[in-house]
Amino acid sequence: MPRKIWLGAGLASVLMSGEVFIKITMLGIEVNSDYGLLFYTAVLKLMLSLIILCNHKKDITFLSIQ
Repeated sequence: MPRKIWLGAGLASVLMSGEVFIKITMLGIEVNSDYGLLFYTAVLKLMLSLIILCNHKKDITFLSIQ
């Protein structure tokens, strides 16, 4: 469903922003000596989902002004 890509990107960005927030505030960037790998992959997923969301913002029906 190509017209619903924005929905998946929006959900992914909300989920990843929550994960990044928890890692910064509660867990810490480096957990179990992973050298921050999980934190950096969460930040990468957040950035990519925001890029996808921005690229497909024309498909978001409730944001379109007519």
